[in-house]
Amino acid sequence: MDIDHGGAALLIGLLLSHGQPMVYITGLAMHQAWPAGSGQGKTDDKDVFVIADQARMRQDLGSLQPGDEIAVDLRTLTARRLDLVNDRTRQANRLRSQLLEFFPALERVLNLTRRARSSC
Repeated sequence: MDIDHGGAALLIGLLLSHGQPMVYITGLAMHQAWPAGSGQGKTDDKDVFVIADQARMRQDLGSLQPGDEIAVDLRTLTARRLDLVNDRTRQANRLRSQLLEFFPALERVLNLTRRARSSC
């Protein structure tokens, strides 16, 4: 596998639960293993060939194991925080847009890009 998260996580979990060995090849290793002058560009078929060839030849690739609890929790928390930051930015932009639609002169008076101080 050349990815170890996202949509591939379901496939990885299924294969590991059935006792199939899995190895992870980094993006740098993929780039270095990619045949020079392959001509027609990068495709999934070529990726599969390079990954299979590297998994067969190299002994230094890390094997994928079911994720430890801390790594899974950190990934979940990081994704949740990013969602919250994006939601807050969207809300602020919507509020600013609404205010400026009804009161265009406010844009000159208010600095809506400044963070408010918390009184708590």
